[in-house]
Amino acid sequence: MGATAFWECVRDAWTDAARFIRKRPLTIAAAFAILVACNAISIALSGLYGPMSAGTASKLLQWITTSVRLVVMLSLSIQVMRDVMLGERELTPRRVFGREFWRYLGLSFAIGVGCIVIAVLLVGVGFLLTRSFKGYFGGAGLQLVMWSAIALCVISFVATRLSLLFCHVAIGRSLRWRAAWNDTRGRFWRIIVSHVLAALPVEVGLVGVFVLIHLTLGTSVKLTPPYLAAMVLSLFTCAGLVIGATCACWLYRRLARTLLEGQ
Repeated sequence: MGATAFWECVRDAWTDAARFIRKRPLTIAAAFAILVACNAISIALSGLYGPMSAGTASKLLQWITTSVRLVVMLSLSIQVMRDVMLGERELTPRRVFGREFWRYLGLSFAIGVGCIVIAVLLVGVGFLLTRSFKGYFGGAGLQLVMWSAIALCVISFVATRLSLLFCHVAIGRSLRWRAAWNDTRGRFWRIIVSHVLAALPVEVGLVGVFVLIHLTLGTSVKLTPPYLAAMVLSLFTCAGLVIGATCACWLYRRLARTLLEGQ
């Protein structure tokens, strides 16, 4: 995949993202407002601005805000994918918590748990195998770091090879694990680089805004006013989710072959 194709990915992803934002401003505004509230509560409970309460109520509130944030992020990604992939073909609006949401959530949970299991097994078994060879592999700490790095590479590879399933499920199609694996064979770096390039302006913008806040207010990032930090994080989270979803659609259109057979 040449530089031109990667540029096309970035261009198309941002074009589709801009189109979605113009078409669905209320969806973006609602997601942004909820994320601001959740992030503000999480920042307030993080201990950065004073001692954090260790009570049950504090832990429960933290769990609730985390759950709500996850629901909003998944819902926004699904809405973007459906709009980009189906467009006017989706004649009737879908409920936020319709079948596609629960299947998307289940897919996310399955891949997440699977990656955790793989990581734990790799680190645990690998550490047991090498701990008696510390003369060759260093001490216990170095061995754990080494196996953790290997586990991170493996789970990143697995998650990337299955990434086409998210768009596939979001538009209402059935899970086909082997087909997704086959369609991404030899495309690992193509997928990774496409997402990195598409998200790069958002990442640079986020860093730039916090640098500007630091220069303007003369404070460190940790001392940034909580409401301002919550708004900045929420704004760039929404932008990142929309861009990530449109980039996933771009890759799905070009790579999904076996997945679409018989659909």
